[in-house]
Amino acid sequence: MIFDLFYILKILFLPTSDDEIKTKKDLMDQHSFYYPEASKQGKLIGLRLLKFQIKTLLESTKSKVVTDKADFVFYTLFPGSKESDLNLILANKKELTGNKYFAFHRENIFTNLSSFEIYCSIVFLIFCYPLTSIFSFGRSNKFNVFLIPESFLISRTFKKILIATDPNVFFHLYPHEPEGNLSYILKPENVEYVKVPNLNPLFMFNKRIISDKIALTFGYQEDELKAEKSDLSFEKWKSPKFDHFLNDFTTPKKEGSVCYYSHASWIRQKEKHGATWFEEDKMEVKLLNYFKGNKELFQNGKGITVCLHPKEKKTPELLNQSVEYYKDHFGEEVKILPPQQSSYDSFQLFDLGISAFTSIIFERLYCGHKSLIYHDQESYAFPIESSDYGHFVFRNFQELSLKLRDIIEGKVTDQKFFNGLEKYTYKFV
Repeated sequence: MIFDLFYILKILFLPTSDDEIKTKKDLMDQHSFYYPEASKQGKLIGLRLLKFQIKTLLESTKSKVVTDKADFVFYTLFPGSKESDLNLILANKKELTGNKYFAFHRENIFTNLSSFEIYCSIVFLIFCYPLTSIFSFGRSNKFNVFLIPESFLISRTFKKILIATDPNVFFHLYPHEPEGNLSYILKPENVEYVKVPNLNPLFMFNKRIISDKIALTFGYQEDELKAEKSDLSFEKWKSPKFDHFLNDFTTPKKEGSVCYYSHASWIRQKEKHGATWFEEDKMEVKLLNYFKGNKELFQNGKGITVCLHPKEKKTPELLNQSVEYYKDHFGEEVKILPPQQSSYDSFQLFDLGISAFTSIIFERLYCGHKSLIYHDQESYAFPIESSDYGHFVFRNFQELSLKLRDIIEGKVTDQKFFNGLEKYTYKFV
């Protein structure tokens, strides 16, 4: 542990290698999706976080996980995704079927520690608190600074689990948390480390990814690696959880029907969520304001349906507010996809999907359904120049109007829309 502690101090204050520099940047800047946005605000961020961390560690003493030898190990953020994540691994690594595995997730990670190790971890967090308080003074990334001790403990626990289970390969799913790269740097040398990002462009959440190997889950990610001339080894993986939503390019849809996929930016801004660096909230608000001033775009007899974000239907009150919000932007005739219906079920129902940056629009394209993505930021390139993904992107509203008109009038079939671009759908594997 002492060696690892000195190593993280080197990474924070004297990084030299490219991997160390990337790891430091992730620790200092990477957005954490595990913690709710409300926990990242206010004057007592560090103290509240420390209290929560100590409570989590103490609760971990109540149950223990037995770590036996395993052929492969995988980690996921949430317990509810364990089964689907295992299916993802076995669908792409069929040679592992029937092999012994060990799975752990963020919410039970510290149950792999002994009671002595847990109490030592609590002492470590308390000791680090005044240091991180000083280090965070005057910084805009206070929350990330206060997270560093916990990121170290998580990465050390990864290492402990991998030593105990001694697998041939470790699959790190959803590796976009601040500790993602540190966990790789501290890993045992004899374990192959494979990171499995989700169906989003790498630059959004995994732009500094380091690993032995990466499992690419859609075609644009391959474009990104090639553009960077990365020497990172990769495999192409399919995503079986979408098997029921794939477009077979033969089943007819309601021609010209349009679905808007929400990112709930109005709620995020109202609740003062921390904005990601690629500013998807700002883009969505701009797009919706354009629709608000141009309601005639969808007054063609087919109208528009809004697929609500889970945040917009958490409570009956929020659901009612969301309906009124979209009536204001699209008109009284706007339809709302039934709240109990899965967003994925909507893929086959609508001829076209429109959105700013939200995960589901990338998933819809992966499944082979016509979709248009709004992106107008000039501070970073999307899509990259060497990619053909720009076919699915509109940068200004004149371009949107032209593409919308052709699709609504039935001039663009699915086959025509994806002609030569199949690598950006499930057919890329």
